[in-house]
Amino acid sequence: MLKIITLSFLLGAFALHLNAQDEKNKGNLDWSIDGGGTYVMIGLSQRVDLQFGVLVSLGRHQFKVAPLFHMWSSEAVNNPKSFSLSGVSLGYFYNLPTSSKRFDLYFKYEMAFYIYNNQWEGTYYDPANGGYQSYSDQSSEFFLGNLIAYGFTYKPSEKIFLRFDFGGGVYISEIHGEFEDYYGLANAQYDFRGYNNVGWFVKSSLALGYSF
Repeated sequence: MLKIITLSFLLGAFALHLNAQDEKNKGNLDWSIDGGGTYVMIGLSQRVDLQFGVLVSLGRHQFKVAPLFHMWSSEAVNNPKSFSLSGVSLGYFYNLPTSSKRFDLYFKYEMAFYIYNNQWEGTYYDPANGGYQSYSDQSSEFFLGNLIAYGFTYKPSEKIFLRFDFGGGVYISEIHGEFEDYYGLANAQYDFRGYNNVGWFVKSSLALGYSF
């Protein structure tokens, strides 16, 4: 979590640095906000997140910082704490203007840090006792994703914009778990993920924004 906070401050400091360097032309810095959802597929696993970001633009370059809220995951569909703050996303956009005033293209690089906390309970049949036994699980995962995506921006008005992008990247994942009586093993470690510690993932994003 300390890494997430530190990188958020670094991005903010970089934006302030750009503002200082461009002090004579403050009008070149444009601020906007957006909010939307993301769909991630990692191996056989799927996740849906919400994010609400703050963006600062300088020419064709745009920087974004956004907290991430976990909505749903295929690993724990019955997770009672499915909606929760799960991380932060740091993004860079390179905008490609077109001949249309309402339509632009862009490339995006995103570094996202997630900490997923999953909790659920269940039962299993224990032949040694001749009956069903209960178990509970509390697990956490640190997930770092680096993504390159391509997308478009549609501007129905001067202030409002809609964005969609699709891309892929590489991830690093680490999981820790604590179980009680999981198949008769106290404090057993169980990996609920449908993917390895390192690998590829794909992601699509849809957001609605407002420019100040």
